[in-house]
Amino acid sequence: MPIPTTNDGSIDVKAPLLPSHRVDPALLDQARVEMQHDGVSGIALGVYHDGCVATAGLGVTNVLHPQPVGGDTLFQIASITKTFTATAILQLVEQGRLSLNDPVRAHLPQFTVADADVSAAVTIRDCLTHSCGWEGDFYEDPGWGDDALAPSSHEWANWFR
Repeated sequence: MPIPTTNDGSIDVKAPLLPSHRVDPALLDQARVEMQHDGVSGIALGVYHDGCVATAGLGVTNVLHPQPVGGDTLFQIASITKTFTATAILQLVEQGRLSLNDPVRAHLPQFTVADADVSAAVTIRDCLTHSCGWEGDFYEDPGWGDDALAPSSHEWANWFR
């Protein structure tokens, strides 16, 4: 079944959300085995299948400050997004839906950086190969409190203005 999209071609994020008990128990068992093997204290996982989404959480958020993990628990995922993003982009290239040489603005017209010429010229390939010319590995530790996400999200939003 194809992934549902909206009229503008973006993914329909309103897919029905199923309760965690709908995640295949065998998948949860395998996740527990992998967590044990790799020494991972907790994970949140999601599965999209046949137009429905199911989430589940296993373990605890942190061994020093253990809180149960739920399907909606947020973790800092850092560089894993590079592999995920590159894989998704290359699948779109294979489908002929975009080219690595397309300017970013061909797909994200609102994309801007401080230099207007760069905003217009930077390509998807430039972004994937980290050859755009801007600093991209800035990280300021927001801490572990309940308020940790808000300052980071404001900072990230400022990067794209």
